[in-house]
Amino acid sequence: MAQVAQRAVQVRARTREDASLSLLRADNLPAISAVLASRFTRERRVVAVSDFLLGLEEDLAELRDAGFELPQSPQEYLAEWVNERRWLVRRPSLDGDETVELSVGAATALAYLEQSATQRSALTSSRLSSITDQVGRLARDTHPDQSRRIAAMVAERDALTERIEHAERVGLEPLDDHTARERLQEILSLVVDLPRDFARVSADVDRLNRELRERIIRSQGSSSEVLEDTFSGVEAVDHSEAGRTFRAFYAILLDPSRSEAFDEAVDEVLGRGFARDLSQEQRLQLQDLLADLQRESAQVRDTMTSLSRSLRQFVHSRAWADQQRLDQTITLAQGILLDLTSRHGPRHPSGVTLDLTAVPVDSIAARRPYSPGTMRSAAALTSASTGPVDMAALRERVRESEIDFEELGELVARTLTVRPGASVADVLSLHGASQGLASVVGLLLLAQTHGEATEQTETVRWTSAGGAARAAQVVRQVFTSAPPSSQHHPLEDDEENR
Repeated sequence: MAQVAQRAVQVRARTREDASLSLLRADNLPAISAVLASRFTRERRVVAVSDFLLGLEEDLAELRDAGFELPQSPQEYLAEWVNERRWLVRRPSLDGDETVELSVGAATALAYLEQSATQRSALTSSRLSSITDQVGRLARDTHPDQSRRIAAMVAERDALTERIEHAERVGLEPLDDHTARERLQEILSLVVDLPRDFARVSADVDRLNRELRERIIRSQGSSSEVLEDTFSGVEAVDHSEAGRTFRAFYAILLDPSRSEAFDEAVDEVLGRGFARDLSQEQRLQLQDLLADLQRESAQVRDTMTSLSRSLRQFVHSRAWADQQRLDQTITLAQGILLDLTSRHGPRHPSGVTLDLTAVPVDSIAARRPYSPGTMRSAAALTSASTGPVDMAALRERVRESEIDFEELGELVARTLTVRPGASVADVLSLHGASQGLASVVGLLLLAQTHGEATEQTETVRWTSAGGAARAAQVVRQVFTSAPPSSQHHPLEDDEENR
């Protein structure tokens, strides 16, 4: 095959297999990219499947009103994007629910679309300086002669000493705004790549999970050998490119001094004049960088923890043995099928009859409507005897379903006589909450109409129906007057509206 044609065939195969390329060449790229970018943000990389479907339904309705042709349902699009397109990754979470997140390919495609909308020159002095510094440092650190490495570090130290002495003699000017902006843009470009780095780690963990389970099923050793071989392979993810990146980020998170110094440096940079041109999104990216790293690291750690637990249970419960027998049976059946196809054609009678399942199909007209009159009770109605009404018991029944505002008003009036300007917490501390949380809610409602809210907060305490002590932090509201005893409580309607 000619070189041009061979390259074209390779690219065509990549466009079918690579999720990022398949997303970029999708027919509904504008609509799909808008949905994925809105549902998966920097603060919310992992979304529950139920929440994603609800949001996707709203997005589809909005896009259809705008003229986009999106004929499928949210469930159908989710299944297609997970199974066929591989734009999303669906996995179980530790709490038993299912979550969905962007695949590495989809994240790469969305990042390309975002960067293409804000193209900037890649030929900057800061980038060239960074490249030359990295090449020089790599050449120095990999030199086989130790004396040459030491001599290079001494020369670097002498050059730094000379720069310090020169600065002490004639002064040192800060970087100009143009160069500072170039370096800041280089930093922001690295920040944009962080979600893809963590997504790559999660993808490596998923791939390792599949490989280890296949290795367990095809293993012929004992349970102990299988378990030892399995967990020795978990370390493979640490040696991948994404794993090394993750460890480097995680080392920063574990160092409090470096984290504190980074936060202070970010605050100083954002206060400089050259940072005024940054957008609000770019400022938030820098300010929330450490928080984002902690959240992403926790997600990767949860994924690896889930992998370890599921593999241990898979081996200890001997579920792998059942899967192994099933795999062997399927392999045996495939071998027999291949042997038969070499000796018999596809239309050769086998002499075997299979009873296939079938669903009965009836017409709607054959269905008889349900008539409630056919379900009459055969037993005669009897009259139940009544006794005297216990007013105390009746009042307790009412108190179980309604807040006793009359009692609360009396407690507020009593409290104000001994403690003017009392708050909700003061009333509760003197008289308690006879109805538990309902009394607390009632006092807060009364304070809205017969008190004033302050800028302070206070702790209210009560005892639940089960006898447990409860507490909550609320805005401090001070009673200015006692509720009239004949007044309706705040939850009642006026008589004319009843």
